[in-house]
This record gives sequence, C-alpha cells and structure tokens, in this order.
Amino acid sequence: VENLRRENALVKSMWYDMNQRLLSNTVILQRRSEAPKGWLGKQRAAVGGGASVLVRQLPSKQT
Repeated sequence: VENLRRENALVKSMWYDMNQRLLSNTVILQRRSEAPKGWLGKQRAAVGGGASVLVRQLPSKQT
C-alpha cells in the first residue's frame, strides 16, 4: 500500500511538472510574436534582422 501511495505521488508530480512545462512553452511561443521591448531587440528589428542568424554564402569556384 505504501508503494502505491509513493507511485501515485510520483505520477501526480510528473503530471503537474509536465503541465507546467507545456504552459510555459505556450506562453513563450505566444510572446515571440510581440514587438521587441528591449534596446537590442528594437535595434535588430530596425535593421530587419529580427532574431534570425545571418548566413554568408561563399562564392562558388568557377572552373
């Protein structure tokens, strides 16, 4: 009986933890569409970079 109580407590805590993670991920995803509030984010938006990574394409060798 004690083992079942302990297992039930672990399952409840796992469900709670998983739901909290899902909720926090949803909040983070919803916030990404907001306009940047910080100075660096505003500067990135001003130059059109956003949060993207700049990739430089190397010139191909012509043979």
